Amino acid sequence: MWLKIKTQARTVRFALSSFIFNQWILSLKEGKKDTSRSFSLYWNAYGGYKALLRSQYIPLSLIISLVIAFFGDDKWDWSADTKIIIACTLGFSFAGYALILGIADGKFIKGIKGKFPDGQPSPLMVVASSFTHFFIIQCITMFWAICSSALGVQYVWLVKFIGIFLLLYSICVLFASALAALNFVSWYNEHPEDDEDIEP
Repeated sequence: MWLKIKTQARTVRFALSSFIFNQWILSLKEGKKDTSRSFSLYWNAYGGYKALLRSQYIPLSLIISLVIAFFGDDKWDWSADTKIIIACTLGFSFAGYALILGIADGKFIKGIKGKFPDGQPSPLMVVASSFTHFFIIQCITMFWAICSSALGVQYVWLVKFIGIFLLLYSICVLFASALAALNFVSWYNEHPEDDEDIEP
């Protein structure tokens, strides 16, 4: 009797565990699809590899990183400074994104959104992708700094060079995102206020 109950209980537990595991796998697959779709939207709107190759910020960051890595202070804990700097700049990132979402309404937003006949991304998607690029670079930089310091390899030359490059590139992308936000506000400034004309 007890043996039969134990066997049934094991069968139920196994069936329940299999069901939960299968649901978890399905959720992972759906999440992967959503992530892939979002990344594809960002990558296409940003311009892909062509945009990276045309960027003047990458060679600038590389040159400065090499100078610091070869001639800088060997005792400089770049990982600690990186975590502080990235934490501060994240506030600007969210503020700029909130600015875009806050003023994106009325006739103005209708004129800069949607699919363009030439296949190019809309100005709204271009600005949004600039901030998304900034978010992604910040995440990569923070991840690299945390892992380097946690593993105690932040003073290894190659690790240090990559970390410095990511930090400098993040700062450059911050500058580019600020310009993108300024362009967005200037477009809004030159556009009629809303659906109704404003009389003086």
